Amino acid sequence: MWYYVSILQNMAADSRSEDHHEQSKLAMKEALRRIQNGEFAKEFVLESKANRPVLIHGKNGERAPVEKVGKELRAMMPWLKKD
Repeated sequence: MWYYVSILQNMAADSRSEDHHEQSKLAMKEALRRIQNGEFAKEFVLESKANRPVLIHGKNGERAPVEKVGKELRAMMPWLKKD
């Protein structure tokens, strides 16, 4: 499921390339097919029941970079800190 999201994110970095345009188009069509046939929903439900390990840790078992950045950003916002 998250494989297709990752493909789209990687391709967005260099969206001017015609090759990337075609790859992105194919990835979006595949993602749409999986959404329409219910495959994405089934995978999402199973992922949620398992406490979202792939979403949280990624495929390689590491925490997602956005979590590190989010922690750093929250540290810069003193109004968010609890007493």
